[in-house]
Amino acid sequence: MGLNTTHGAWDASYSTFQEWREWLANKAGFKLRNNMVGFGGDTEWDESADYYPLLSHSDCDGELTPLECSRTVKFLSSITEKKPTDKDLSFAEKFQYQRCERFIKGCEKAIENKQSILFQ
Repeated sequence: MGLNTTHGAWDASYSTFQEWREWLANKAGFKLRNNMVGFGGDTEWDESADYYPLLSHSDCDGELTPLECSRTVKFLSSITEKKPTDKDLSFAEKFQYQRCERFIKGCEKAIENKQSILFQ
């Protein structure tokens, strides 16, 4: 059992999704687990930040609207733009960047079709 989304953005375990979001938060300069509201902490979210729709989202239901997908693409693109060369990455880090690229493609497909990404 795992998390699946529409538009091919995600298809893996819930724990893998959580690990990926923790990695993303770290890349964005903050800690997710035991820090942010909803993840065991009391730090409030900056709802205007492009990372907000993805990182604060439920991992088992709901949706990302086309506008939220657009913000998510901006956030993930800011991460992938800083990607080191493959020879400088560990196997695990390569996987994390591949997940970003897949989620970007799913968001772009949803935006193009004026649809939301559904979390199932």
